[in-house]
Amino acid sequence: EEDEEDDEHQHESTLSDLFSSDTWKKVGQKYVMEWQMVWKDVLIGFTVAGVISAFVPSAFFEWLFIGVGTEGDPGFWSLLQQAVVGPVAAFFTFIGSMGNIPLAAVLFGEGVAFA
Repeated sequence: EEDEEDDEHQHESTLSDLFSSDTWKKVGQKYVMEWQMVWKDVLIGFTVAGVISAFVPSAFFEWLFIGVGTEGDPGFWSLLQQAVVGPVAAFFTFIGSMGNIPLAAVLFGEGVAFA
């Protein structure tokens, strides 16, 4: 019974804290700190993905990833090869966890199923 009262009291204080200006100040500071950590990864990721998208021809992706550029769904062996080559390519172009998202979008746009 005491645990239920403690949970109830904690729930009430949480709701009142939601409207506190101090709580919103902490949320804003946390948001700024998070962006300070990842903005370089995101900027570099979009820059690298843009350069690759603009200057690397589709023929290179067709050469590197078997089954890219063909009609229909890729077969099992094509998917297996893409699943092996994809992480290796990601290793050599590693930008950071957030920076790899735009690169994955470029690979997906080129038809790489593993992206």
